[in-house]
Amino acid sequence: MEEKNDTFENEKPVYVPRPKWQVWAARAGLVIMIICIILYYWQIASGGMLW
Repeated sequence: MEEKNDTFENEKPVYVPRPKWQVWAARAGLVIMIICIILYYWQIASGGMLW
């Protein structure tokens, strides 16, 4: 007996784009991380005195 798996073989993965709020949240998080890294390196370079 042969099982029919036509439903799985014919289905193609469909790309579903992420919601816009997730894309913009990721961008904002990336900018915040870059700013934090810059401030961290600046603090190290200035000998621990940030201002």
